[in-house]
Amino acid sequence: MKRSVTLGLGIVALTVLMALLLLAGCGRSESSKESSAAPAVGVPQANEAAAAPGAPSAKAAVPESAMPRKIIYSADVSLTVDNIALAAHDIESKIKLCDGFIADSELGGGGGENRTGTWKIRVPTSQFQTFLSSLSGVGDVQETKISSQDVSEEFYDVAARLRNKQTEEERLIQHLKASTAQLSDILTVERELSRVREEIERIQGRLRFLSNQTDLSTITLTVRERGVGAKSVPSFVSQIGTTFSGSVKAIGDVARGLTLVVIALFPWLLILGAIGTPFYLRARRRRQITRNESERMHE
Repeated sequence: MKRSVTLGLGIVALTVLMALLLLAGCGRSESSKESSAAPAVGVPQANEAAAAPGAPSAKAAVPESAMPRKIIYSADVSLTVDNIALAAHDIESKIKLCDGFIADSELGGGGGENRTGTWKIRVPTSQFQTFLSSLSGVGDVQETKISSQDVSEEFYDVAARLRNKQTEEERLIQHLKASTAQLSDILTVERELSRVREEIERIQGRLRFLSNQTDLSTITLTVRERGVGAKSVPSFVSQIGTTFSGSVKAIGDVARGLTLVVIALFPWLLILGAIGTPFYLRARRRRQITRNESERMHE
């Protein structure tokens, strides 16, 4: 009897142990299912957070060093040409080839010598060096000055401020649509929205200006015709050479002049010699006779 009771108690204990093990296994499987389902719930939330207004975009996560540089290029070029009208035609042709345009131009000097012209030219930055190189085919390049300004930091800072202001504007619009507050509160939100929009327009204007300046380079071209005003001041060495050559030329001119004078007088000398020779001979004979008579008298 005692043995049967002990056996019964063992069976009960074993049954309870097995039940506990089964419950523990179910708990682990449910927890694993919940844990495996948790990322599926979290992914949309993460995506929503990334897509939410004001959240940093993938582009903002790119290092600044990997972003393209924003540089403003400009140049001042001086040319000397033989004919400014022909040069103007060549300049316009080269501008069209580089997909540029003339922002401003001025042609002066009238119809005389030393006419001048000035062009303010805008060409795509990718064509900047190509256009400068092509100007050597228009005339003699006297001077070229190139300058550049890196505005990358300002450009990307303004772009970031614009995104933030647009996000703020969107939030105010959503708040205004869902607002059920008093009229005074609504007017306050509208004033704030107006202020934000003014800032957005101002920032957009600055961003457009920077984009225009970096996308298009500016070349200020000054062209002069060859003439009195366009000649350069000669150096001391060139003045010495010019003076020496001038002296040699003067000596040659004098020699040529004397030769021409002699040649011009030669016929007259022949005529005068022909006429004067008999008189000269007669006068010589008279002097000889006079000398002879004088010698006899002295003897």
